[in-house]
Amino acid sequence: MGINLSRSSFLIFTLCISLLSACSTSKKSSVTKPTAPELKTVEVAKVEVKDTLVVTLPKVQTINIALLLTLNLEEHFANDTAPDTNPLILQESLASLNFYEGALLASDTLSSKLRKINFKIIDTGADSLSTVTSLNTADMNEVDAVVSFLPANYTSLLSRISNRWAMPMYLFAASNTSILEKNKWIRLVNPSNYTQITQAATYISKHHAVDKIVAVYREQKGENLIAELFADVIDSLLEKKGICDKVNYKSDGFNSLKSKLSKTKTNVLIIPTSDESFLASLLNKLGDIKTDYKFVLMGMPAWENFNSIDPETMKELGAIIFNGMYIDTQCPELTQFRKKFILEYHADPTLAAYMGYDVVNCIVEEKESKMMNREVRFRSLLNSGKEILLSPVCESCGFETKAINLLKYGEYELLLVK
Repeated sequence: MGINLSRSSFLIFTLCISLLSACSTSKKSSVTKPTAPELKTVEVAKVEVKDTLVVTLPKVQTINIALLLTLNLEEHFANDTAPDTNPLILQESLASLNFYEGALLASDTLSSKLRKINFKIIDTGADSLSTVTSLNTADMNEVDAVVSFLPANYTSLLSRISNRWAMPMYLFAASNTSILEKNKWIRLVNPSNYTQITQAATYISKHHAVDKIVAVYREQKGENLIAELFADVIDSLLEKKGICDKVNYKSDGFNSLKSKLSKTKTNVLIIPTSDESFLASLLNKLGDIKTDYKFVLMGMPAWENFNSIDPETMKELGAIIFNGMYIDTQCPELTQFRKKFILEYHADPTLAAYMGYDVVNCIVEEKESKMMNREVRFRSLLNSGKEILLSPVCESCGFETKAINLLKYGEYELLLVK
């Protein structure tokens, strides 16, 4: 009984194992075994890593500029006895304020070109003692360049101090280039008086070589020296001594001048005077004979501010004046600057504002030019937006631009001579 039961149990157990094996075999055979995917090398990750290494963020270049201005801040911020009134702005500080505002607009424009300009303002004060004290105690250790908007009588002092500071100092006025020959740090953004005269004389030599050229002067206020410089440059360029004739108007008079005029050629009269009454008198005499002679007058920058001179007479006599700085209302870049200035400060920019804008652009260009080992060129609003050159006057000397504006009289306005 026990044996039969064990055999039965064994048979049952064997049968169950067989059934399970059959089911397992049937299930596996009904499912298709997936094929193992082919392994391939993917290069995408490598390219992404390579691109990430190549791409670099643009670097912002920071330039620190010190501005020597006469803002009279202490007087502006003095206790006001009438606090409800509009803030007081001293008239003598307006030019410096405009200069700073023009410099700020240049900074805003350069920020879009990844140039960050930091300004350090040195308020020099209104009197010479406080100015000298401010200059001697100023710390310029972290400054890249210095700009002076001080009067021309501080030029010699600034020249000595710039040697101590040992960094570029930008000026707007000098009588001649001797200051540049003694100091490699000085930069004249506006040509010296000497350079402006020689450039005007060069224009005469180029455009009036076959005409009658006469320098009319008096022995006062440096007129004789300017006439002599004009004559020397013209004679040298045209390689003929005495081609530029000279008339001492005070001693020789108008009849002597008239005797030297030509009725067949254009008479180029160089009149180096800043005396408005003398010029008016001479113009009246020339006006009486203008139907018999053809004239071109070469005048001085001061003529632009003469009020008693008739512009129509100047136009008829072909008057031309020269200047290192000129606000050209036809210049698109200048018009754009003016609109931006009015929008920002709610006032029309003065000449000082254009000067501030120009000099900041000049500083940035010089810094970048040195890094790239090329000459310094920058676009100047006061030269009708043209690109002008800033170059050393000699080896190991300071820099100067020789760009001047030649202006003729139009319909009651000054126009650029093309």
